[in-house]
Amino acid sequence: MKSFATITRRLLLWGNIAVVLGLLASAFLPFVNPTFFWPAGFSGFAFPFFWIAAVLFIPIWLFIYRNKKYFISLVGILVTAQAFFQTVAFHPFSKAPVEKDPHTIKVASFNCSSLGLKDYQDNPIIRTRVYEALHDIDADVLCLQEFYTNDDPERLHNLDSIMQRCGYTYAYQTKDLTRWNTWHFGLAVLSKYPIIDTARIDFNSGPETENLLKANIVVANDTITIFNTHLKSYQFNARDYSVVKKQNVHGSRGLASKMKATFAIRAGQAEIVSNAIREAEHPVIVFGDFNAIPLAYSYKTIRQHLQDAFLEKGTGWGRTFSRLSPFLRIDYILVDPSMQVQSFDIFQRKGFEHYPIYSTISLKK
Repeated sequence: MKSFATITRRLLLWGNIAVVLGLLASAFLPFVNPTFFWPAGFSGFAFPFFWIAAVLFIPIWLFIYRNKKYFISLVGILVTAQAFFQTVAFHPFSKAPVEKDPHTIKVASFNCSSLGLKDYQDNPIIRTRVYEALHDIDADVLCLQEFYTNDDPERLHNLDSIMQRCGYTYAYQTKDLTRWNTWHFGLAVLSKYPIIDTARIDFNSGPETENLLKANIVVANDTITIFNTHLKSYQFNARDYSVVKKQNVHGSRGLASKMKATFAIRAGQAEIVSNAIREAEHPVIVFGDFNAIPLAYSYKTIRQHLQDAFLEKGTGWGRTFSRLSPFLRIDYILVDPSMQVQSFDIFQRKGFEHYPIYSTISLKK
């Protein structure tokens, strides 16, 4: 009869192998278009957990059992190193003051969740908090997703209010959804530099879709192209978040179904954004809530040759979404390789579903 120690060691071995296989799958399956193989859409979410588990096996084999089986985890970690460095950044000293010159701009992106509007009722606490955050960040170019404003003089004209409070002279909103002629929802770009051309590129993904905003902006005689986008969300509600929090297996089937239906739509949207970037006549900066982690097909499709500002100058896991997981980075600033990322930061404040992100960029390398 096998001893308890032998059984334990064997279980550890098979557990280690399973973890490393999961790590490999979560790192490489995201290269597959989830339109054709939907499990690829889920795989990347597990990468941080598999990576941490793989790391924990190393001291177990090395110090407790004094066994070379720690190589199992070590090989898995080395093989997936590219995925790790696409997820985690190490630039602890990037917050040093940046000297601005005429070719340096500060940019920001924020999914502002309609400034707290719910069921067409204003939430003045959240709205004021958003105003204050945008004022404190003080970006030269600001891109907003899930933005709401109202042309009715009796209601809230958030676009004008933000422009006045933060010193913006130029603005453009896509108005992807309009209610009662004056309630406008969609994407927005606000700028202290001249906006000389704008366009809305349709995703053709339904009536309540936020599409792709394009704007050409002149900075010190240089023209850059701004893209702002909000890819298809899972549209989780309070009940869905409760299912995740309580780890309700039965309810999670509904969540998985929602996610599967979203993967194909988002992949198509990402390809439209990628094509628009390729066709741009000027250097580009891409902003947006991709609703996708860095190990996702849509992120890879959009990023291509662009620099990820967080990976260039950020630190840690870069969480930008306050719910579900401490590892969810789904909001991005992607920068043309002809430019230089000088700093990156996340404005983490309690009460926001998404955190604003901002970066200082030199248009000249």
